Amino acid sequence: MTTALTREVTAVQNPALGATLLWRFAVGYAEVREQPTPFPLLFLPLPMLFRQEFVNVITGTSRRAAGVRKASGLRAVVDTLRESKHAKQDLLLTLHDEVLDLRQLSLTAFRIAVATRLLTLGEGARAWVVRREPLPSTTPERVRRLVFGAEKLGYWCGSLSMYEVAATLHLAF
Repeated sequence: MTTALTREVTAVQNPALGATLLWRFAVGYAEVREQPTPFPLLFLPLPMLFRQEFVNVITGTSRRAAGVRKASGLRAVVDTLRESKHAKQDLLLTLHDEVLDLRQLSLTAFRIAVATRLLTLGEGARAWVVRREPLPSTTPERVRRLVFGAEKLGYWCGSLSMYEVAATLHLAF
């Protein structure tokens, strides 16, 4: 029996949306690095962007996170989660497990991104951006918000080494 919650999770956590988010994450990464995205980093966007608390901080719409801008960086997100009035430290503590739990969805999303020629996997296990066009104007606002968050997160990750991303978010790649 399918519940309303199950239908909502399936609608949000779908591989096609995931492919778009991985693509825009790689676009943001390439913007700052001018290099393709290391494949292990592609397991990060979906666990973060499929959690409303992370999206609020990343996109800067929560009251506490209003000052987090593109230039603020990943460390500002972590600081905001640690310092907020109602601390969300548990999000950081469970992120590694979420990355593992959603790795199959991330892989499926990556396959779709490759099949639709958004990304390609190149030498050194790096994801190259194939296309850079903007989203269609008919894209719903809730999807635009996630895409904006994906680009921002990619930009922030691109400004750090993989070691710094892992240390900041308490991950093991």
